[in-house]
Amino acid sequence: MRWVFLAILAACAVPAPAAAEDAAESARTSMADNPFAQPSPLAYQMPPFDRIRDADYRPAFAAGMAEQLREVASIAASRSSPRSMVPPSPPPFVTWPEREY
Repeated sequence: MRWVFLAILAACAVPAPAAAEDAAESARTSMADNPFAQPSPLAYQMPPFDRIRDADYRPAFAAGMAEQLREVASIAASRSSPRSMVPPSPPPFVTWPEREY
């Protein structure tokens, strides 16, 4: 039983050739060439689907998450009070004056 477990563990530890090629290609992919890095010229800011490859997703996700982490870190390091980040409350509901007949 132990040998079966070790064989399954060894099979899972070896990366698939396609996964290794995707990882190498995504490492070579620069964010400058990534279609997700530039604003889209298409209507409604739709991404250019004809230029997107599978290797473009990982660097784009990593860059987006790094940007979000920087924003969270700047908020956490801020010395301002938490109330200053809350938008002001809207004015109270205004009712029309009653007409007297």
